[in-house]
Amino acid sequence: MNIILLGYMGCGKTFYARKLSTIINLPFIDFDTLIEQREKKSINKIFHENGESYFREIENNNLSQLLNQNNNFIFATGGGTPCFFNNLDLLNELGLTIYLKKKPKKLYNFLIKNNYNRPIFNSFKTIEDFFNNFNYREKFYLKSKVIIDCDNSSNIQILTKINNHYNENRFKK
Repeated sequence: MNIILLGYMGCGKTFYARKLSTIINLPFIDFDTLIEQREKKSINKIFHENGESYFREIENNNLSQLLNQNNNFIFATGGGTPCFFNNLDLLNELGLTIYLKKKPKKLYNFLIKNNYNRPIFNSFKTIEDFFNNFNYREKFYLKSKVIIDCDNSSNIQILTKINNHYNENRFKK
């Protein structure tokens, strides 16, 4: 069974996927990194040179290709991945989707503090733009099979919750 981590940028999808990969000995795929490798350029460069529409199309194509693999893996999506085309349906078909839920204000503060450099985040002109984008995307994240509230949990607790949901679901058909 595949584990698919969803959530807004900065929620820890890649961090938790990488850590969990070593704990349960499954390969880890970071979607943004996979796309960068296949396109031979950074996400920022893809957005700048080709635009968001092009990026979302290649994201959807790559997701469809992953669906045809029979391997078990842990998959960290991009923050916008579930919000375009039929991607959320593909992700739910691909495996156990888990939304790593964090309060938007905490995410915003984290992204500002860490000087987060992503094209969507960089496009926000006001804090309201950020919150509007978060609210739009969260409607998709909430359709995940599992929702984990990460705000008041340690990294160990979050990893344990993900692993517990994986163990509860991996033998279901």
